Amino acid sequence: MIDIANVVGFINNIAAQTTASVSRVNETISRMQQETEEVECGTKVVMCQLNVQLKQSNQAIEALEKPHRKMHDLAFAIYRASVDGKSKEAREMLRELERCSGEVVQQLRRLASDISNTEIELMGMERL
Repeated sequence: MIDIANVVGFINNIAAQTTASVSRVNETISRMQQETEEVECGTKVVMCQLNVQLKQSNQAIEALEKPHRKMHDLAFAIYRASVDGKSKEAREMLRELERCSGEVVQQLRRLASDISNTEIELMGMERL
């Protein structure tokens, strides 16, 4: 039988990590948008590049929504299956939850990389 406390702890840990990562990403994007507004470089090309990069980051955040929602849905389904004594189904769903968790982490890493690359490019533009 699946230990509910372990499942809940696992889910809470993933949720906390995801929430913290998304919060950091949102803060960085907000800061970047503010910096972009403050930069007066005088060329439309640079501003266009920044806008494209910010849109890509926003798309990456949107890509997180579906697997993140699925994680929450699976967590509830695992809980219900465990309570109902359906431990085999709960174990199968737990494997799917782990897969979704991996997908969320992968998307967060991709987003963090995009943001880091954008920050590096911004630093280079400050020298112009």
